Amino acid sequence: MIFKTCEVILNSSKSLIFRFNSNFVPKHTPVQTSDAITLERFIKEHNKILVLTGAGISTESGIPDYRSADVGLYARSKNRPNVDNLHTKAGSKNVLELHGTSYVIHCLECDYTIDRHKFQDVLSSLNPQVSIKELYSVRPDGDVELTPEEIGGFKVPKCPKCEGNLLIPRIVFFGDNIPKKRVQRVNDFVEECDSLLVMGSSLFVYSGYRIVLETKSANKPVAVVNIGPTRADDCVDIKIEAKFGEILPLLNL
Repeated sequence: MIFKTCEVILNSSKSLIFRFNSNFVPKHTPVQTSDAITLERFIKEHNKILVLTGAGISTESGIPDYRSADVGLYARSKNRPNVDNLHTKAGSKNVLELHGTSYVIHCLECDYTIDRHKFQDVLSSLNPQVSIKELYSVRPDGDVELTPEEIGGFKVPKCPKCEGNLLIPRIVFFGDNIPKKRVQRVNDFVEECDSLLVMGSSLFVYSGYRIVLETKSANKPVAVVNIGPTRADDCVDIKIEAKFGEILPLLNL
């Protein structure tokens, strides 16, 4: 991977150096001071901000997003990742993973769940002949491809509770519906918030775009920080195009 560095001057005596993976960050212009001031004002003026983040929030961590021009997964390949769980790893609280998480495995026939890492141990014990680290290129999202021959000999564990064969990551896959209870939680968040801040999402998936529409219908302001166009550009109050590693350190909060 190719890494670049950028320097952000905080004041005359302090600066921060950010190291980012240039392969997955879309083309962008340098951050504007006026944009940083606008975003800072938006955050300071609201006390209950609902934050909606998309795949673009992770591009500087080496995980590609979907729709960014030239560097998004849709532009470069047919791969469709799982979610990365970085918010939880960073210690964020009250996180609702709208499209689920690959870090929990659950059974479709009963209420059994297991941690993804523990499930990996089960997979490894059943398939000692498969060495992921040695034979395959594991993507940042955890996906890995097996040949038809390897799939034919691969042993899939049964659910230890109901003996079913439907153990899958707790993810809303393409074409699936978001669980009703999760949708209701989103509705509650929109009702309780006083504003919405969208970061790193094109909002082309309706489940995210709907949150913007509901927030606007409640006469609450919406700000978007995203490199490239979004589905909601015509209806949001603030639209800023900037790289997070450059604009966020400029905020005096």
